[in-house]
Amino acid sequence: MVWLLEDEEPTMVSAVGSFTRGMDYSAIAKNLKVSLENSLKAGTPLLKTEDDLDFLQYCMPFTGNEKEVLLVPIGSKTVLQLFFTYKGAASQGLAGVLEELIPQLSNAIAACQTHRKLLDLEKKEKNSLQIKYFDLMNNLDVGIFICGMDYYFLDANPAFLRLLGVESIKELQQKSFASFCEVCNEELKEIIQRKGYIKNLEVRIKQENGNSFWATLTAVLRPLQDGHYIMGILDDIDERKKTEKKLQYLATHDAITNIPNRYSLEEALRLAVKKAKTGLESALLLIDIDNFKLVNDTLGHTAGDELLVQFTEILQKNIREGDFAARFGGDEFAIIIEGIEKNEVLDMADRIRNAVYENEVIVGSTRLNLSISIGIVLIDGTLDYQKILSKADIALYKAKEEGRNRVAYIHHSEDASLEFLKINHRIKAIKQALREDRLVLYYQPIVCLNKGEILHYEALVRLVGDDNKLLLPGEFIPVAERFGLMAEIDRWVIQAALRKLSEVPEIKIFVNLSAVSLLNKGLLVSIEEDILNSGVDPSRIGFEITETSAMKDLAVTERWLRKLQKIGCRFALDDFGIGFSSFSYLLNLSVDYIKIDGSFVKNIDNNSAHFTLVYAMNKVAHAFGKKTIAECVENESIANTLRDLKVNCGQGYYFGKPTGNLEEIRAVLW
Repeated sequence: MVWLLEDEEPTMVSAVGSFTRGMDYSAIAKNLKVSLENSLKAGTPLLKTEDDLDFLQYCMPFTGNEKEVLLVPIGSKTVLQLFFTYKGAASQGLAGVLEELIPQLSNAIAACQTHRKLLDLEKKEKNSLQIKYFDLMNNLDVGIFICGMDYYFLDANPAFLRLLGVESIKELQQKSFASFCEVCNEELKEIIQRKGYIKNLEVRIKQENGNSFWATLTAVLRPLQDGHYIMGILDDIDERKKTEKKLQYLATHDAITNIPNRYSLEEALRLAVKKAKTGLESALLLIDIDNFKLVNDTLGHTAGDELLVQFTEILQKNIREGDFAARFGGDEFAIIIEGIEKNEVLDMADRIRNAVYENEVIVGSTRLNLSISIGIVLIDGTLDYQKILSKADIALYKAKEEGRNRVAYIHHSEDASLEFLKINHRIKAIKQALREDRLVLYYQPIVCLNKGEILHYEALVRLVGDDNKLLLPGEFIPVAERFGLMAEIDRWVIQAALRKLSEVPEIKIFVNLSAVSLLNKGLLVSIEEDILNSGVDPSRIGFEITETSAMKDLAVTERWLRKLQKIGCRFALDDFGIGFSSFSYLLNLSVDYIKIDGSFVKNIDNNSAHFTLVYAMNKVAHAFGKKTIAECVENESIANTLRDLKVNCGQGYYFGKPTGNLEEIRAVLW
């Protein structure tokens, strides 16, 4: 027999012999404990014969046939107990042999004990790991499943059951992936036959109750002893898909009229040019609402927005089902009509003009009679989309110059010298204003919504004409951009802003940089020199760049940002949301502020869609470490809503209209 004394109690490790079966070893161990301890203390083999008075004490268990018993200590905890049925057996060399083997047996037993402990520890750790694994699987929000080669489910975690709307594993095991998603079923077949895995496949899952949601499926084929099984993860992405859909719609549609925006128009024009090269000609109509600015100025922007919505409804009722209509910007709209000739498009344009003229628009309690001017150019594939837009713009200019409420047509190859003569008159006025210092700056405050303090001012340029009438940027900036005068205007604005900063040391001013100026390397150097030579702290001057201009050449834009930020200037991304293709794409720009376009802000206090979009844009901007400025804050309700959304700043008539007298708005309190 082999006894182990562990924790001071003997334990039977092994027993050999027929007489050892069925014995009560726990009782034997108690009686044998002292004898075993004596053997271990002796450290050498201990022989007892039947002649010894304490023979029975060492001979437990006793059958009556034993003549000698030999206890051999092995190591510090193990005793080998041997029984002999005749005298002298132990003394015939067996004790000596055992004594020589004791060290080896001791090492072997110690190794076995150590191995057993390691196995026990490994078993405990494995059990603990399994408990943690099952606890993790059962508490994960993502669904985890296992299915067989027949695509029927074998097992799943609670989240997977919740996703599919199934009550129990037993119920799930009666179903295959085909019950919930045909696409999944086909993809699972594909991984078995060829790929071995699926990674982030977007699928539409149909639940037991008939509802459906978007999810990503990731699965892998795993081997078993008798075959294979499929293990996978199903993650609910329905909210993300809804947000992506909203943002995609926002990227391609106008927020006020819900028709395609300028970005979509340019894409549609590219496609129309491509089709025209294969023989399908089309026409572009560029439409402008006559005297729209008067409505905005007299009735307010809300009335102007309502007018745009009603005008869009009239427009859509008077074009064909397949025609493409878009809001080009401001009060300008565009229509692309496919498969139409010159006479037909002229007739159609005149019908649209008459329909608008004859339909009275009601905005609030005011009844308005609108008129529109339309410029037309045919698309035959000989010009790219930008030149087509330019031609249509000239045609529209011609219609307005001829008295408005008119349709004007320009052939794609026509010399537009007359129109350019009129444009040249505006160019001359701009150059004269630069020479004679007849540009002026107006200022509008940007207010911290939390504190009610003015953060900085936006400088807005105006041109004083020959008749001393102020021309707004929309009346001369497009011409300046088109004919290379923007760099001079932008530099004049920056120099004027620097002078104002020197005069009023406690303010900060942001100026606008045009898309054309962003491509001018020489201007960047000049602006940097002007700032450094002005004696004004560069941190007091900032620059606004529009989202669409930044996207023209991100690398060039980023060079401007880095160059001027290095000396301490700040940057804001203007008109955010009206023409972007991707949040992450634009927010890679190292701007300090994001200006949320006013078209989303105007109705935020009573339009849930606008509220959601502003909320999303503000969250994303903050996630990228940018501060936000909301444009077109026109009343206290909008300001309070923006403050609740934690938008950082606001700009609009509620805080102050643009004015040339800075003192009028320096004391704004809110």
